[in-house]
Amino acid sequence: MSRVERRRGVSVLIRSMNRHTLHDALRSVAEQLHDEIEVVVINATGGMHMDLAGTCGRFSLRLIDPGRALGRAEAANLALDNACREWVLFLDDDDLIDPDHIEKLRTALDDAPGYEVAYSGVRVLREDGTLQTEIDEVFDTQRFWLANYLPMHAVMFASRLAGSDQRFDIAMSVYEDWDFWFRLAQHHPFLHVAGVSATYRLIGQSGLSAEPDQAVTLAGRRHFYRKWRPLLSDEVVEALMARAELERAHYATSTRALADARAAARSASEEATRLQIELTKARGREELLVGQAERDKQLLAQLDVSRRELMTHVADVKREYARLEKGYRQVTGSLSWRLTEPLRAVRGLAQGSAVRELARKRIWRGLRALPISPSARQKLKVELATRPWGAPVLRWLMAVRPATDQPGACNRPEATPAPELDKEAVRLDAERTLTRFLESGERLSFPTSSSKPRVSVVVVLFNQAGLSLLCLKGLARLRALDLQLIIVDNASSDRVPELLSRIDGAHIQREMENRGFLRAVNSAACSATGEYLLLLNNDAVVSDDAIERAATRLDTDPDVGAVGGAILLWDGRLQEAGSVIWSDGSCLGYGRGEPPGAGQYRFVRDVDYCSGAFLMTRRALFDGMGRLDDRYAPAYYEESDYCVRLIEAGHRVVYDPSVRIRHFEFASDIGQGRALELQARNRGVFAQVHSGFLARQYPPARANVLLGRMRLVGGAHRVLFIDDRVPLPWLGQGYPRACRFVQALVAAGDFVTHYPLQFPSEDWGDVYRALHERVEVMLDLGLAGIASFLAERTGYYDAMVISRPHNMEVVMALRERHPEWFRGVRIVYDAEALFSVRDIAKARLIGEPLPAAQQEQLIRAELALARGADCVVAVSVAEARHYRDAGYADVHVLGHALACRPGGTDFQARQGLLFVGAVPFDDSPNGDSLIWFLREVWPHVVRELGEQVVLDIVGPCESETIRAMCSAQVRVHGKVAAVQPYYDAARVFIVPTRYAAGLPHKAHEAAAHGLPMVVTQMISEQLGWKHEVQVAADAGDFAMACVRLYNDNALWQSQRSELLRCVERDCSEAAFDAAVSRIMCRSSVAVPPLS
Repeated sequence: MSRVERRRGVSVLIRSMNRHTLHDALRSVAEQLHDEIEVVVINATGGMHMDLAGTCGRFSLRLIDPGRALGRAEAANLALDNACREWVLFLDDDDLIDPDHIEKLRTALDDAPGYEVAYSGVRVLREDGTLQTEIDEVFDTQRFWLANYLPMHAVMFASRLAGSDQRFDIAMSVYEDWDFWFRLAQHHPFLHVAGVSATYRLIGQSGLSAEPDQAVTLAGRRHFYRKWRPLLSDEVVEALMARAELERAHYATSTRALADARAAARSASEEATRLQIELTKARGREELLVGQAERDKQLLAQLDVSRRELMTHVADVKREYARLEKGYRQVTGSLSWRLTEPLRAVRGLAQGSAVRELARKRIWRGLRALPISPSARQKLKVELATRPWGAPVLRWLMAVRPATDQPGACNRPEATPAPELDKEAVRLDAERTLTRFLESGERLSFPTSSSKPRVSVVVVLFNQAGLSLLCLKGLARLRALDLQLIIVDNASSDRVPELLSRIDGAHIQREMENRGFLRAVNSAACSATGEYLLLLNNDAVVSDDAIERAATRLDTDPDVGAVGGAILLWDGRLQEAGSVIWSDGSCLGYGRGEPPGAGQYRFVRDVDYCSGAFLMTRRALFDGMGRLDDRYAPAYYEESDYCVRLIEAGHRVVYDPSVRIRHFEFASDIGQGRALELQARNRGVFAQVHSGFLARQYPPARANVLLGRMRLVGGAHRVLFIDDRVPLPWLGQGYPRACRFVQALVAAGDFVTHYPLQFPSEDWGDVYRALHERVEVMLDLGLAGIASFLAERTGYYDAMVISRPHNMEVVMALRERHPEWFRGVRIVYDAEALFSVRDIAKARLIGEPLPAAQQEQLIRAELALARGADCVVAVSVAEARHYRDAGYADVHVLGHALACRPGGTDFQARQGLLFVGAVPFDDSPNGDSLIWFLREVWPHVVRELGEQVVLDIVGPCESETIRAMCSAQVRVHGKVAAVQPYYDAARVFIVPTRYAAGLPHKAHEAAAHGLPMVVTQMISEQLGWKHEVQVAADAGDFAMACVRLYNDNALWQSQRSELLRCVERDCSEAAFDAAVSRIMCRSSVAVPPLS
């Protein structure tokens, strides 16, 4: 180590990986109460490092760049070499220290002359910022053998101790701090300073990390123990064994708690059985529910009694469980429990959340097991969905969360209004932030990397220096974007000039008088050089990706003239999600006061205009159209006018929900009276200038908000698409076709609202991975909300597409009670297939065949659902024939749309068999087919092909039976990001389906990838493929067909070619789109008389 002169004070040493969290770490140093501090930052990345000022608040700062990447230990040693103060404290670039941390440790060391090492307590935060625990323990040498409980920044030590024999071990990639403290503790006592004064974040690969790399951490621990094993005395071993015995006692306590929880689950199951007996008594009254109001009330009363009894019991179970879990968490929250986590992992001890989930599943299964037939269950659901009092009952029965975050979607009691925002408190806090910023000496830098940046940002200031600082800090975070910042100060009289003196890299225009927003923007535009121009209010804070997303929108769509986004009020609610211009020139911000995450605000759409608080446009357009119209000076209506001029010139104004800003709103110093006066005056100017445009707008009315919220191209229709759930194509079960149906409607220019009726909850990331960004998706409403939704949107839709018979049954029941909701709406029944035929086949397969009269009744009832439709859609010619034979004239065939994309892997390089499809439960077509294949077919295949053959099962799998059959040869992959690699790697595809309706998409998809297959006789008939695939009649035939196709290269190549030709013939994308066009435009159906 190089000799350096030690001065009074503390060296704070930071190993930096150039992460954004470094700013937080430095800020925590700058706020220290101790006066004598230097900061040394080591660039350990080996690359460029962010610019750092020469100071950190009032302290000096040095950035040391070794010119190469350093490991953790190397970086720590280099930091020690550059420390110039008597005392040393390390701080990682993602951790924090409290303002009194250094002062507390220094005072404690001064008061204890015999100590040269001191440490304090540390709070441990999860990645999401929530508190996990606090570590504030007296130093224990024995405990130190088990794990390091002293984070780097908890410890301060004399710099003289870091001699040549006290260095960080560069052979250790992790736990270098544990090794360093352990070595130090062999010669120097550690002083514990009680109290928490530092923050440790669970990020990275350190020993306390939330999700450490097991291999890395295991290697680090082994290195540590090999190194220090000679010091492991008999006394220490005996103490550690005693500690292990204590952990055994903790384990026994936890086991008892788990047993108690299981007993509670069994009690819940017994209660469900009791309810089953009670509900069985009601089966004889099920047929009398329809049309008999008095008996409806009686049934509802009985259901309500059962509901209250069940809820009372569940509440008791929850209270008991909470008591057990509290005790369980006291054990699992202890330090010793955390330190012995590897032992628990080996033991496979179930966690509390797993117990909770187990109890929940057992209760739910008990309810589902009640002896009510599927048809009776469906009738009850229809009855509840169509009655005003049915929504709360359905929410309970179906466990659907009330859509309280979806205002305007269905009728509900008024929500409690959000507390009024204390704007003065916000301003005051912003001013305090400004004061700290100015006193710290910190500067804001806005470097521009090119003479023609991507975006020029214009910010106009007139006073409000505190809020302006928040706006500029938000922009300063966007280092990766190539921005030009243009600031116009309209002669501010507060601390704005002082703020501007701390800004580097921006183009600043200082006006002698307040010229108003409009003229300041036009003046600033003269200096803009970016491809795009962003108008941004000085009281707005952009999200980290808002500018990038808006610019990408303009990059990818040349028709778009301007982009805006979701403008959030300071409290997180919407200010507006795009804006409406009414026929009288007045305007409305859509969605004000609503949660921005609701479905009606999450889709991309063309709008009349977007607020100038954040409005990005093409600079060439802005200049070419004469910029903002001076007639609206000083402000108000200028952005409305600009957007209307864009629209009339053939450009689009787009609302993009992924573009988000937070807006203080009305922060300008224009008085309220003057603002209202300007708005009224400029509205008159706007109405006069754009009279022709306004004549085509909707009049101001609450009933017109939905119609006015988006602009549609001429001839486009509004379509409501109702299905079981959001059509995630990777689930199979008809959803790939439904997804393609929706996409075809969007491609034709129609607006689509998708309403998932039976399974209304979904992950929003999956929703828009499957559907086009312009589709409105109404999650979390379901059966409980469908009646209110249709009532509120009466007259809005031109067409409804209802998929699957049970959904058609709900809609037709609602139509019977409320015909006015459907007046003028084209009803398209996407029957897909005759599902009753599948149910009949299933009953026959399991040995419970239905009587002929019952079969006929099921088929006639399902066919009768089409009587309420203007046209019927089926998935194949064979399925369409059922409806045509029943007398329906307007029946369309809409199959699958797929493009051939055969994998290039040859026969010899491929291995194994492949099954693709979702398996929601055992008793489903996919579940039945896989269980049959694994039990009856797979053993024959393995016997013939050898133990090396594998079966890959791809798709969400909830079947416990199938998961229990997993092995090295049977691999369940679940949901995957991309299925194509599996198609390209497999040699044989299997479709062992024994009962199903419609057309198997998975077979078409495998064929499109050029993968030969073995199918059952039923699948062959559905596809209309006989010689193109291997067809098997029973388990033995299926196994032999798999073996034959697996071994015969010539047969494999021949069938691959045949299948690709079949896909080109049967699954044309152009034919699919043409069929959708015909479906949406044909006249109404001739309804046959059904006796």
